[in-house]
Amino acid sequence: MAGCTISPLAFTMAMEVIIRASKWVVGGERLQSGQRLPPIRAYMDDMTTLTSSIACTKHLLGKLQANITWARMKFKPSKSRSISIVKGKLVDQRFYIKDTPIPLVSELPVKSLGRWYNASLKDSDQCDQLREETIKGLVSIDKTLLPGKLKLWCLQFGLLPRLMWPLMVYEIPMTKVEKLERTVSSYIKKWLGLPRCLSNIGLYGHGALELPVSSLTEEYKCTKVRLNMILTESQDGMI
Repeated sequence: MAGCTISPLAFTMAMEVIIRASKWVVGGERLQSGQRLPPIRAYMDDMTTLTSSIACTKHLLGKLQANITWARMKFKPSKSRSISIVKGKLVDQRFYIKDTPIPLVSELPVKSLGRWYNASLKDSDQCDQLREETIKGLVSIDKTLLPGKLKLWCLQFGLLPRLMWPLMVYEIPMTKVEKLERTVSSYIKKWLGLPRCLSNIGLYGHGALELPVSSLTEEYKCTKVRLNMILTESQDGMI
């Protein structure tokens, strides 16, 4: 079914059968409000399990493995990660799939839906990583033989859209974003031949001489408002 337009739907339906046949064996985590979260959540072939005890996790993994084997598929422990939190602290609890250990998040960080997870479980580490990726992208654009206005086009429609998702999913302080914007602004001034003393008001202001470039801080605020509206207006009962 490669290239078929209905193949994603067929795959999603098959995964839904496996999930429904597996999630009934254990109960999910119960919130303080009394609501119970589902023990399995999935997006396409990415599956996340969340239980309240080690025994439940082992039982759920065993059921999932049996159903996946029945469907002629298999898990890849090397691409999976596990994390165990007991009383607010990380513990080195190892889980297995067919006697193959699943790496811990503390050993190998994992990226899921555009978000990195490591042992610290803090977004402060991702701030530094985002800055490094932004500077790397700016240097790559700067090294090209394109004229300045085309370098600015690469920034506006190539690099900035890639930064919007991390800015939305991570809790990044506004001071960090403003510092990152100063770095971006220095490259924009260099490409356009503008003086270094030009303020951000003149660079990103909306007026008669408006430049076709977006301010990183304004885009950051828009992404946070968009995220808040998505969550508050969602009809999903689990949100």
